[in-house]
Amino acid sequence: MKTLEPRVSAVSGRRSALSSPAAPEAPLLPNGGGNSKDRINQSIHYMMDHLDQPLQVAKLAALENVSASHYFALFKSRTGRSPIDYFIHLRMRRACELLRETSLSIKEIAAELGYDDPFYFSRIFKSVNHVAPREYRVHRGALPVVQPVPLPQNSLQLQRMS
Repeated sequence: MKTLEPRVSAVSGRRSALSSPAAPEAPLLPNGGGNSKDRINQSIHYMMDHLDQPLQVAKLAALENVSASHYFALFKSRTGRSPIDYFIHLRMRRACELLRETSLSIKEIAAELGYDDPFYFSRIFKSVNHVAPREYRVHRGALPVVQPVPLPQNSLQLQRMS
């Protein structure tokens, strides 16, 4: 038993470092309980705050103390979409806002949303919204656009998107 004590304390130390608000690499706090709805809402808020970074589903699952496959199933049952698909739709929703409300170039919008290649961004945008970003901008959002994703039902949802 004594040989396990240093390993257990090391793991406990890492876990407490993750839950520390000052930890720079811990954007989400581990959910030590709660229901799956709270866990998924927390993940969605993380996604909304990190649209410019690649999504790491394994990291979200680890922060929630569940396996990646279990996390995927929880997320899909709650939202109807896979985490990656949901994240892409959040990015495209933000792209629509930027196209309507700013004069940023498509290349700048792509970069702001974490896409290094503006042509790839344009293909993704068109696959989600059924219209190219340039055409969407010309019509200033008057074209019908696929409603991307439902957001969590709480008071933080509008603050996070602003």
